[in-house]
Amino acid sequence: MRALCVALMIWTAWGRADDTELYVYGGTVASDRRPQVLIIFDNSGSMSTEEEEAPPPFNPAQDYSNGQDQGRLFYVRGQLNDNLPDPAHGNEYRHFPATMNGCSSSLVPVSDSGHSVLQHNGYYTDVVLSFRQGGRADRDWKWRRMPVSLKKAHNQGALSQLGFDCLQDLRDRLTTNAANHPLVAFAQPGFPRNLDQTQPYDGSDSSLPPAQLVTAAEASLSQTGFAGGDSVTLFTENYLYYRKTAVPATRSRLAIAKDTITDIVQSTPGVDFGLAVFNGNGSDDGLLSGSHGGRLLSAIQPMTPLSKASLISTIDGLSASTWTPLCETLFEAYRYFSGGEPLFGGSAPVFGVPFAESGRYLSPFVTCQPQAYVVLITDGSPTKDEAANGVLRAELGIGVSERVSVYDPYRTLGYGDWADNYLPAVAEHLYSQDINTAASGRQSVVTYTIGFSQDAIDSAGALLAETAHRGGGEYFAAADALALQNALQRVFSEILAVDASFTSPSIAANSFDRTQTLDSVYYSMFLPSDRPRWAGNLKKLRILGSGLVVDARGEAAIDVGGNIAETACTYWTSVATCALASSGGDGNSVMEGGALEAMQTQPQRRVLTEPAGVTGSLVTLSQSTLEQRAGGQQSLLADLGGIDLASLGDWVRWLLGEDVDDEDGDGLSRERREDLMGDPLHSKPLAIHYGGTKGVRILVGTNAGALHMFEDGGATITESWSYRPYRFTGQTPMLRQNPQTGGHSVYGVDGPPVAWVVDQDADGNIEAAQGDKVWVFFGLRRGGRAYYGMDLSDPDQPRLMWVKSAQDPGMGLLGQTWSEPVLTRIPDHPQGNLSVAAARPVLIVGAGYDSNKDANGVGTADSLGTAVLILDAESGEPVHQFANQAASATVTAVPISDSIAARVAVLDSNGDGLTDRIYAADTGGAVWRLDLPGTRTARPWSGFRFASLGGETPDSDRRFTHEVSVAQTKMTLKEIETVTENGETHTRVISTDLPYDAVVIGSGNRAHPNATSTQDYLFVLRDPHLYPASFDGGSGDGHRPVPAAITLAELFDVSSNPVGAAVDDDSRLAQEVLSGSKKGWKLALAAGEKSLSAAAILSGHAFFTTFMPGEFGAANACLRAGQGRLYVLNLHHGINRYQHRYIELGARLPDTPQIVIPPADDPDDHSWNPKVYLVGVGRGFRLTQEGIELTNSGSGDPEKSLQPIFIYYYLGGQQ
Repeated sequence: MRALCVALMIWTAWGRADDTELYVYGGTVASDRRPQVLIIFDNSGSMSTEEEEAPPPFNPAQDYSNGQDQGRLFYVRGQLNDNLPDPAHGNEYRHFPATMNGCSSSLVPVSDSGHSVLQHNGYYTDVVLSFRQGGRADRDWKWRRMPVSLKKAHNQGALSQLGFDCLQDLRDRLTTNAANHPLVAFAQPGFPRNLDQTQPYDGSDSSLPPAQLVTAAEASLSQTGFAGGDSVTLFTENYLYYRKTAVPATRSRLAIAKDTITDIVQSTPGVDFGLAVFNGNGSDDGLLSGSHGGRLLSAIQPMTPLSKASLISTIDGLSASTWTPLCETLFEAYRYFSGGEPLFGGSAPVFGVPFAESGRYLSPFVTCQPQAYVVLITDGSPTKDEAANGVLRAELGIGVSERVSVYDPYRTLGYGDWADNYLPAVAEHLYSQDINTAASGRQSVVTYTIGFSQDAIDSAGALLAETAHRGGGEYFAAADALALQNALQRVFSEILAVDASFTSPSIAANSFDRTQTLDSVYYSMFLPSDRPRWAGNLKKLRILGSGLVVDARGEAAIDVGGNIAETACTYWTSVATCALASSGGDGNSVMEGGALEAMQTQPQRRVLTEPAGVTGSLVTLSQSTLEQRAGGQQSLLADLGGIDLASLGDWVRWLLGEDVDDEDGDGLSRERREDLMGDPLHSKPLAIHYGGTKGVRILVGTNAGALHMFEDGGATITESWSYRPYRFTGQTPMLRQNPQTGGHSVYGVDGPPVAWVVDQDADGNIEAAQGDKVWVFFGLRRGGRAYYGMDLSDPDQPRLMWVKSAQDPGMGLLGQTWSEPVLTRIPDHPQGNLSVAAARPVLIVGAGYDSNKDANGVGTADSLGTAVLILDAESGEPVHQFANQAASATVTAVPISDSIAARVAVLDSNGDGLTDRIYAADTGGAVWRLDLPGTRTARPWSGFRFASLGGETPDSDRRFTHEVSVAQTKMTLKEIETVTENGETHTRVISTDLPYDAVVIGSGNRAHPNATSTQDYLFVLRDPHLYPASFDGGSGDGHRPVPAAITLAELFDVSSNPVGAAVDDDSRLAQEVLSGSKKGWKLALAAGEKSLSAAAILSGHAFFTTFMPGEFGAANACLRAGQGRLYVLNLHHGINRYQHRYIELGARLPDTPQIVIPPADDPDDHSWNPKVYLVGVGRGFRLTQEGIELTNSGSGDPEKSLQPIFIYYYLGGQQ
C-alpha cells in the first residue's frame, strides 16, 4: 500500500507569515514507507567456533520468573539501551496487562510453536500508540504516542481506560483487537479512529470486501497518526526474567547468530529485510576473476508471510565455510543499492527480484526513500579482502590515503601479513553520496557494525567502529549471545526511530540550537502546537576541554543526528526522571527534566510585574498590583477581555502559573501547570556570571509573556523570578483558553536579552554596593514595538530602568523590535567627548521589522524600521539616528527604504575603545556602512549603501534579517605580470598583502522560510576603507567621496569551488588572480535554500548555516522536513573545506554556531592552552589541513587556540 493523505487546514485566527510555519504543518501525512535493511551475515569458517558462556535461546514454555509472572506486557518507547524494564521493581510503571494488547500482529502464531510471535520471541517492535486523554488544554480522547511511563494511570487506577494498538495491524488489515480488554469498546473489531472516548475503533471487520478494508485502513492511517508514530518495543514479562536468570550453555556462534536474526525478522514487522553473505573467496586476490567478495541471498523486499518464511529458511540453511571479505561485500552492497552491475554476486540464486532485465542490480530504493541501512555482523577482521581494491578506488573516487592496514596472515596479494583495506571509506561513500542517481532526491545508506565475540572486538573493533562512524551508524561490541541480541534490538529500534522522522513534514521544533555558554552550554527548546500556547524548557550540558559535549553522567550527549541524545541525562534533571524515562534520560524531550521540572517542584515562585509608575523596582504580581498598574479594577477587567469580577481571582492565579482549569485532569487546581514555561522561540538564553554567592544566572524570554531568571547551582537550578510585563495582560484570555488557531498566534518576550556588565575592580564578583553594574536589555520581536532596559546589578532585586516604544519621542520609525541591541561606547556621547573613560554606554539597534514584508510577492518599501537608532543605555533616550529624514544635529540623512530587522555589527577600527563604524543589513538586500569618525560637529557622521545585492523580481528579492559578521583580516593579492628582459618575454607573479575588512552575510527571507522563488547567496564582501571618515563627498580633511555600492556582478562566483577544486597549480593561480580582482565572493545556494542566521568567523573561515525547505506540495508524494546545513568556507577565496559541499545538520532551522572556550577540565592544570570550539554544529567536526573530518563530539573544532594573531595596523589618529 502507498497512501498519502493531505488534509488542508482551514486557517481561522492565524494566518500571518512567520518562521513557525516550519514547526506546524497544516495537514496530516500517512505514509507506508518502511525502512529497508540489508543484513550482511558472517558465514566464515570461524563462525563454527563454540561459545561456552552463551545463554540458550529463549523458551516461552519455560517459566523464568519463578512464579512471579503476572501476565504483564512491558514496553520501551524509542531507541533501546541497557535500561530495560525490570518486572521485579516496584517503581516500574512501563507496563500494562497483556489482555489489553490490541496489536493483533504481535499475536499471530509462530508455526508449530503454539505461541504468538510476541510470546515466542519475547519481544515485538512496531509503532504502538495508546488511546488516552491528553494533558494541558488538549483533553480529547484519541490515539497518541505512548507516554514515557504509565505512572499516572497506575496511580489513579485508570489503566483499564486505555487502549493499545500498532501500525502493522493497519498494514495487514487486521481488524481484531484486544478481545479480553476490560472495556468493551477496546474489544470490538475495527481500525483505530479519533472520535470520542467510547468509540476508539470504526467497527470494520474482516467480512468487508478487500477494497473497503483498504479504504478504511487508509482513512485510519491519515486520521490517527500511526504512520508517523514512535517505535515501541513490547516485552513479555517472562522474557525480561529470562534475560536476568538464563543459565549459560555451549553454542556455536553460527547458531547464536541465526537464532538472533530470525527472532529480529519475526519480531520487527515494520522493516523490509534483505540478506547478503560471503562467497567462498578461495581465489587469488591478485585476479579479479574467481571467487571473491559476497553475494545477495535475499533481495530487500516487503516481509509478507511468504517472503518472511523464505528469508528465515535461508538463514537457517547457512553454514560456516568462507573467509571474511568485509570490504568487498560492502562494495557489492553499494552496487546493489546503486543499481550497478554485479561484481561478485551475479550468478548466485537469490530470493526476491534483485536484477533488472539488463542484468544490472535492481536498486531497492523506492519513491520517497531517502535512506537505507546495512547491518554488518562479523566475528573477526577481514581476510582475503583485497581483490576489489583497484576497482572500488576507481569507481568511488577513493584515494590510496584512505586505506587502513589490517592483519591478514592468509592474504594472497603481495608480501607480508598486512593488507590494505577500504571498508571505512566505502561506508563513508555510501553515507555521504547520492547512491542512486537515477531516482529523484538524494538516497544514501547508513552502515551499522556489530563485532560478535571477544575475538572480533579485539581484532576488528577499531576498524568496525571507524566504519560505523564514517558510515553514519553505530558500532556495537557484542561479546556473547545476549549482547548480540541487545545490539540487534538497539540497531532496529534506532532505525525505526530515525526512519519515522522522515515521515514528518515539520522540522525538529524542540531545536536546541539557540544556545549560550560559559563552560556550561545552555539549550532553550520548545514544543510546537496548533494552538497559541507552546511549552518550553531550558536544559544544560557541559563541554570538556577536549570539545566533547557531555551530560550529567559525563557521557557523550550529542547523537549522530546532531540532537541531544535520548539517552542523555541533562544537568538539573532529577535522577528519578532519567531512571523512569524509557531511553534512560530526558534528552531532547521538552516536557521532561530541565528548568521546567525545577519550576514545577520548587517550593515558592516569585512572579513579578512593573509598579504603577512603570519604572522602578519590580513588584510581586497580585490582583492588587495588577489593578494599580492598570489604573483601576475596571481597567484590569477590561484588559483581561471584559471578564467579570467574580472570576478575576482565577485569572490572577492562572497568571501565577496555577492549573486553575485542571488541565491535566487529576482533580487538582492549585498545583502548577505542566506548561509553566512558555516557548523561547527566538529568545536565546543569556548567562551572567555574578560570582560570589550570586553565582551564575540565566535569563530567557518566552512567548507566554515573561522574562525568566534562573540560578544555575551546578547540578540543580532554581527560578529566581519571572517578570511579566503588563503590556501582555491582554493576551491572557487567548493563552488560557488556548483555542485551535492552527499555530503560533501569541507573542511575548520573544527577543534575546543582552547585558552590559561593569566589574569596577575586576575581581570577578558583581557587587552592586561597590558600584558594579549589570544592565540588561531586550526587544520583543513579533511581541511588540518596544525595548526594555533593566538594572540587574543585584539579580534578586530587579529594577526596570526604562521602556521605550514607538509612541515615545524620536521613536516613531520603530517597527517590531527584532534587532538585538548592541551595547558599546561611541564618540560624541556625551556631546564633544572622545575619551573612552568618559563615554556613556549606548544601545545601537536596527529600527525593526515592518510587517509589510510579510506579504507574499516581491517586497516593497517600508514605512517602519527604516533607520538605525542609538539610545542612551541608562535612560533609553534617543541619542542619534541614521534615517531617510532631513539631516539635523541628531539625524544623519541616509536613504534607507527597507526595514532593518537585523542586529547591527560594530567595529572599533582604530583601537581607541570607541565604536566608529556600523554595518546594518536591511530587508531589501542592501548592506549599509555608517561612520562615526569623531564629534558630529568636527567630523560629521555619514552613511552610505555599501552593497546592493537585492532586486525587484521574485528571483532577486533577497532579504537580510540577521546581522553581518565582520573580521579585520588581510589576504595575499596575486597578479600576473608580463615582462620582457634581455629580449625574452615571460610572466611573473606579484604578491601583495591586502588588508581589508571582511563583511560576511547570507540572504534569506525569514518570514517565508519555505519559499523557493528567490536565488539566495552566501557573501563575503571586501571593505578596503579601513579608517573612519566622513563619506559624504565633502571637501577638506577627513571627508571622502561616497564609494559605489558593491553589486552582485562584482563578486567572484565560488559556487563550483573554483580555487579549491583547481586541478593544478596554474589553474589555482589563475582563479586566485581572478578572485583578487573582485570585491569579494558569492556562493549560490540551491533553489529555496536560504541563510537565516549570522555566520561565525574563526580560524580564517566563515561558518555559515543555511536552511533547505522540505517538500510540502500535495502533488509531490515525497513530503520531507526541511534540513539544516553547515558550510565551512575559506574567508579569502571561498574555498569549500568539506568534500561534500556542506555538512548535514538534520531537520532543523540552525542558528549561528556559538563560540565556546571551555576551561581546563582540571582546575590545577596550569599548562592549559585554551582552545576554541563551536557548538550548534550538529554531530561535530574537526577542521584539519586536509579538510573537514566528522566527529561525534557535539562541537566543531576549528583547530584554533586562544592566541593573538597579527591582523593589520591602523595608521592615523582621531581628530
